Amino acid sequence: MKATASVCFTLLADATIERFASVEINTDPANRARCFAILAEHADKTLGCSLLRRAAAVVTTLESEKYEIASLLVPRLVARGLVAEARGLIDHVEPGDPTTAALAALPMTPEVMQTALETIASTGEVFRAAAISPMLPHFSVEALQNIARAAEEMHVDLFADAVRAVVVDGMASRELEIAKEIAKTIGNASNRASAHASLAAHSRNPGPHIAAALAAMRDYGETAWRSDFESALSIYDKPFRSIIMASIASRSWRAELVEQLAPKLDSSVAEPLVAEALADDDAQFAILGSAHLLSKLPETGPARGTW
Repeated sequence: MKATASVCFTLLADATIERFASVEINTDPANRARCFAILAEHADKTLGCSLLRRAAAVVTTLESEKYEIASLLVPRLVARGLVAEARGLIDHVEPGDPTTAALAALPMTPEVMQTALETIASTGEVFRAAAISPMLPHFSVEALQNIARAAEEMHVDLFADAVRAVVVDGMASRELEIAKEIAKTIGNASNRASAHASLAAHSRNPGPHIAAALAAMRDYGETAWRSDFESALSIYDKPFRSIIMASIASRSWRAELVEQLAPKLDSSVAEPLVAEALADDDAQFAILGSAHLLSKLPETGPARGTW
């Protein structure tokens, strides 16, 4: 419904959009809010703002999908200059990374920054790195160093290392040497490899970081990663563990690493990696990893033909 509506609305003039929006749509409130948001993308400023305000008003009435709709609307409201309305929806956004993503879309006042830091501090260790990530462009070097130090107080090493890897990603573009020192403190292979990929993206000599990341990719497979993740979750109750393990069952940390590395790989490195990925026993890595690598190859060539 969402995709079809978006395609149709691109063909409508503002007058038609306004008439459409005035009709009482026989649908649930969440879909009505989605319709208003999609219509607003194709309307002029005045009508677009009006439609987004109507969508925002729906959020407070929702019993389900409130988090999703609020997250959808916040960046759209900010883009239209409706900052006050966007701020009013923050409390309706799901805690954790959806909240920090919404906050990152706002003008970065001290109050917004403080709210983001409090949200990160209150986010569970499993999701803390994800909560930090949207705010990386807004954190100072000092703030990033403080976040890395705070990771020392976390209970689970795997999740602390994930936080350090995210900090390296934010730090590398500003203070590369500090980022390198933080990367040295990362014990888990997947998070350390991710940190090397971040360092490679901003280093004048990316080769050693690419080599280190690829070595980890070859030495630390998906089975070991999932096993370590399951062990890290042992302090949580069984229902929560089951939910998290189900959510990572379709993930491949090595495919995510390859996606991160791809911009720095030339075809001479990427091409043999495609064959390596396709021959891998893990289906997720074989499919997703090779797909990311193929984007780095010429339109014709042996690896393209194999694919």
